[in-house]
Amino acid sequence: MKIQPIGNYILLEDIKEENKVGLILPEGIEIEESKIAQIIAVGEESKLKVGQRVMFKHYGFEEIAVDNKKYKIGKEE
Repeated sequence: MKIQPIGNYILLEDIKEENKVGLILPEGIEIEESKIAQIIAVGEESKLKVGQRVMFKHYGFEEIAVDNKKYKIGKEE
């Protein structure tokens, strides 16, 4: 399924970063959710481009699930 944001909305997919402190964590445990994401789709008014990596604030984006994959969608600011 393809999602096409409208206006200045963007669709993001979290980029999982490796554990760089050397801690061994049980499967499924995360210290903090990623604040870096890759742009999957953009609205026609967006100045950003698909494929760019961006930093974002969690509270400004809505989490959605499509085909068992999690994305975040929100306004470009």
